[in-house]
Amino acid sequence: ALIKEVGIYPPGEVVSLASGERAVVIRRGASMSTPLVAALTDRKGFPVTQTPKRDCAQAEFAIAAVEADKSLVSRVPLERLYGLIS
Repeated sequence: ALIKEVGIYPPGEVVSLASGERAVVIRRGASMSTPLVAALTDRKGFPVTQTPKRDCAQAEFAIAAVEADKSLVSRVPLERLYGLIS
């Protein structure tokens, strides 16, 4: 029941996208395996100044891997992510 509610990738999970970006899951998307995420780095791995939303249902932004290193999220001001969660 929990997986049906939050999806395979729970909010706060750091993932790598097919586009090369790294992102944090902000909520479940259209299906359990395609969450909505907020990009934290660009395609080259540099931190972004804005935090664009990405829909993992699009092939370009599909999840390629789950990141083991969660320290990336701790370096992002929570204010940048807070407005995206609602």
